[in-house]
Amino acid sequence: MSLLFVYGTLMRGMHWHWLLSDSPQNLSTFIDKATLSSTEMYLLPNTENPIPVIVKSTSEENTVIGEVWELSNDIQNTLANFEEEAGYVAKIVSVCLQSGEILEVEAYFFVDEGDVKEWTKIPSGDFRAFISPEEK
Repeated sequence: MSLLFVYGTLMRGMHWHWLLSDSPQNLSTFIDKATLSSTEMYLLPNTENPIPVIVKSTSEENTVIGEVWELSNDIQNTLANFEEEAGYVAKIVSVCLQSGEILEVEAYFFVDEGDVKEWTKIPSGDFRAFISPEEK
């Protein structure tokens, strides 16, 4: 089992969440909402549906809001292939759960940061609020 911080289309109610929730053996478990500091969120350009990417920030004040999930090895491997093919790489990070607990988890960061700063930034770091402001 491993812990993963998700911040975009893998969160509950989002486009790709089924990758976490539709396994026949229910091999993933929601742990809590969480924040990741020193991180900025941008929108991947030229996509049919909005897709966020995160990159490290020099400011600790920049945070990303997401969810922590516990995953089976099978789900973790499936997601690793999915994310790596899309241009993301897993890094171990510390997140703060809504409960206040600090956990070491994996999070997927965008690999090619070259043009990211020119893309649309999500200043709040909250993808759900960005695409559906009324659903905060």
